Amino acid sequence: MSNLTITIIVIVVLAGVVIFGGLWLLAAHSKANRPHNVGRGHLAEGPAKPNWVSSVTREEARLTEPMTFSGDPTLAWEAAKEAVAELPKTKIISTDEEYLHAECSSAFFGFVDDLELLLLPDQERIEVRSASRVGHSDMGANAQRVEKLRMMFEARVAE
Repeated sequence: MSNLTITIIVIVVLAGVVIFGGLWLLAAHSKANRPHNVGRGHLAEGPAKPNWVSSVTREEARLTEPMTFSGDPTLAWEAAKEAVAELPKTKIISTDEEYLHAECSSAFFGFVDDLELLLLPDQERIEVRSASRVGHSDMGANAQRVEKLRMMFEARVAE
């Protein structure tokens, strides 16, 4: 093997270590640093970056629809909590009669996103927010999570 080949191999290996090491550190940071405005019984404001969606924002690009229901709000809330509990790599951190906070982890590195639900029984809807803790882009993961949750919820309330 020539010196050039060995040098290229070393550079590629070192670049891989740096990239994956950096991603691992970011994932560790996301696990350890829950935002101060999450888990307080109301939906948090979105961060100043595009890696979140919410049904209560005024930012058109981040807006998602709330989950709606008709009938008994207690049954709808139970259906929503069950749907969240079934989301992959999701852990419910806190819940009460009208608020839920869960942490959702990505499959490979374990980046943590925050998922919040807020029941508005008189309006027959559940507001939702899903936001990444770190990074700038979420590659649509939060919007996809909310849509999956919505489908699971709608299937439950239709039963």
